[in-house]
Amino acid sequence: MSDIIQEFSLSPATSNIVNMLPIISPEEMMNNIEPADILVSMYKGTPEGEMSEVKRKVMSWMMGGFSSSKIVINNNYIAGYGANPSKGAHNVNKIKKIEFIKHFGPLCHIRVPNLTEKKKKLVVHFINKYMGVQYSNSALMKSVWDRFTLRKVKPFFEDVNEEEIQDFKDPLYCSTLISFAYLAAGVNIKFSKNPYDVWPKDFITSSDTIKLSRTMV
Repeated sequence: MSDIIQEFSLSPATSNIVNMLPIISPEEMMNNIEPADILVSMYKGTPEGEMSEVKRKVMSWMMGGFSSSKIVINNNYIAGYGANPSKGAHNVNKIKKIEFIKHFGPLCHIRVPNLTEKKKKLVVHFINKYMGVQYSNSALMKSVWDRFTLRKVKPFFEDVNEEEIQDFKDPLYCSTLISFAYLAAGVNIKFSKNPYDVWPKDFITSSDTIKLSRTMV
C-alpha cells in the first residue's frame, strides 16, 4: 500500500491519480511552479486533543484526503486562505514560496493547461482583489449539505456566470476562491458541478487539469 493511502486515507478517485505522480522535493516543486498553478495540501489531522479520531476520519472522507488549496500568484509568492500562518488562518493572504513549504505539505502540483498569459494575469488579479477577505465557514457547511444531498434537497448554491463574479467580494473558502478566480478570468472550466461547491480533491479529479507532481509524506 502506498505512503499516500496509508497516511491520508484518500478516496479511490483521488488515490488512483495521486499515486501515479512523480515524487519530487518541495524545493524542486517550487522551482517548477507558474502563476495560476494550484497547490493542494493533504490532510494530516491536528494535534492530539483538538480533533477526535472519528471526526478526523469523517473530515478525511468528506475532503477525499485533501484539506487546503492555494494558488501561485507570481514566481515568488503563493496565496490563499491562511497561506501565511503569521497573518491569520481565516483570511486571504500570501507568503513567499520558500516559506510556504515550511508550513504546508505534502503537496500536489496542479495546472490548468493552455492558459494564455492574459488569462493567468486575470486569475491572479482576482486573487489579489480578495486579499484580506475572511474565510466563510457557512459557505463550507452549505457545500457539505449540497454534496451530501446530491443537490436534490433545497440546494444552497445556484449557478453564477462570469459577469456576476467580476465584483464578487463575499467570503468564500479555499477552493471556491480559486474556482471563482478562473471563472472571473473567463476560463471555461467547472472543477465541480458548481463553482461555489469546489473542494481540494476536485482539482485532482478534474479532467480539465494536469497533475504534475507530488511531494513525499
